[in-house]
Amino acid sequence: MQRSLDLIGCPLFRPGELSRVGDAADWLWHGYLSRGQITLLTGQWKIGKTALLACLLARLGTGAPLAGRQVQPGSALVVTEEGAGLWHARCQTFGIGDHVSFAFRPFLFAPDLKRWKMLTDNLSELHHKERLDLVVIDPLATHWPCRDENHAAGIMESLAPLRALASMNVAVLLLHHPRKARGGGGRDARGSGALSAFIDVLIEMTWYSRAEEPDRRRRLLAWSRHDATPRQWIIELTEVGRDYVQGTDDAPRATAESIIHELLLSEPDLTARDLLARWPSHAPRPLPTVLNRHLSQAVATGALICAGAGHRHEPYRYRLKDDGVTE
Repeated sequence: MQRSLDLIGCPLFRPGELSRVGDAADWLWHGYLSRGQITLLTGQWKIGKTALLACLLARLGTGAPLAGRQVQPGSALVVTEEGAGLWHARCQTFGIGDHVSFAFRPFLFAPDLKRWKMLTDNLSELHHKERLDLVVIDPLATHWPCRDENHAAGIMESLAPLRALASMNVAVLLLHHPRKARGGGGRDARGSGALSAFIDVLIEMTWYSRAEEPDRRRRLLAWSRHDATPRQWIIELTEVGRDYVQGTDDAPRATAESIIHELLLSEPDLTARDLLARWPSHAPRPLPTVLNRHLSQAVATGALICAGAGHRHEPYRYRLKDDGVTE
């Protein structure tokens, strides 16, 4: 028997009743974009985030898979800082149809919370008039009212209207830039960790190899509330630059030990901080405590030589035992 209990208007459910609430994820792009949830796509400028977005928008018109993962047909609205000319060219290149609408530079100046709320309210009204399956904010930093991205309370206040929009069964996609020093492990997004913690699906787009190498592959690393989201997915821009397809990983994922070996082989006498700063973008960066554990074990087994006093003014420095340098 259905209960009428609620908590400040929110119905209460027992475990046996949850099946009738429905699936938590209604995927637009399987594993990455769900109606009713918010996805954050973080990646370095010019890495290909907008090209990936353009491919996704085109697929919403046909329902064809994108990079090997299913896409449901739907409508989208893109709020962008770019001009109409750029998007006109992309629409021609990628085949984006009239199922997508664009709002170009809605704010002449950085908005305050009131104007930001007006924008999200207008998006909700548009959703009532003509269903929106996806709303894109590109990029987040120039549209939301949070002036201090390191202030957790300000971030939460700015994100609340987007959660209200998503609760109307709209998928929300936010494009964002990374911090100057890569965080790794889901911490690349610029600003306070409150942003990443708030998001339902967190994607980091990184180079497959070094940025200067001519490789069309990109690595999508993801952290999610859902098992359907792959932790890693390789995608590749086609040679003509009009589509992303599923890419191939031509080498096994490097282990922390092999990365440390390669870094010290090319540059001996690095500190743990140096190693983290040089950590390749294609591999998840370990936490400092995890890296220190790897280094201690390598020293204990004799694979590495450690020098230094281990304090701030004279940190430990590491080199390979057999690097050809005599002590």
